Amino acid sequence: MYVWNGKGDNQFGAAQAVGPGWDAYTRPIGGDFNGDGIGDLAAVRKTDHTLVIWNGRGANNFTAGQDVGPGWEPYASTLMSPGDINHNGRADLAATRDGTLYIWNGRGDNRFGDAQSRGPGWAGHF
Repeated sequence: MYVWNGKGDNQFGAAQAVGPGWDAYTRPIGGDFNGDGIGDLAAVRKTDHTLVIWNGRGANNFTAGQDVGPGWEPYASTLMSPGDINHNGRADLAATRDGTLYIWNGRGDNRFGDAQSRGPGWAGHF
């Protein structure tokens, strides 16, 4: 996987490799999932459908992956981090399943609340 660090004014630095082994995961998403002000990564492990988070340490370095929990396979292809939807200061997750939008409100420390359905009709937007 590669990271292109932003330089401002819609400019980016050269690609920097973050490390091997990312083929075992779905596409990673970014957000500050532990609430420390440094960007983290999250992805679903393909073999067991567990959500995994790598906490950022700065300078494109990350901790070892932390398993958050299983059962994410139905959401893996649309999983995203839309920011802080409920305005509690924590990054939230969102995804669709069968056209229904689900939100997991962030609690910090790589924890999230239970999935909350926001209703059907979202398939065309993801």
